Amino acid sequence: MQRGRVRVQLKKEDGTLWNPAISSRKQLMLQVAELVPRHPGRTKKQEAPSTSSAAAGSSKPGKGGRKKR
Repeated sequence: MQRGRVRVQLKKEDGTLWNPAISSRKQLMLQVAELVPRHPGRTKKQEAPSTSSAAAGSSKPGKGGRKKR
């Protein structure tokens, strides 16, 4: 997963909204927060790590990601 900023265009060049249901950035973020948990990719990933994380966490030796330059 990558972190960063997202640029969105809420209004067209003539000033009308692209989506009348979303008129502000806050409403957009609330709408996204409702939709993300229902996405098929999210529901599949939530089930798998719960079983593999316990087994993978104990068998992982080493310092954990230090890279030589």
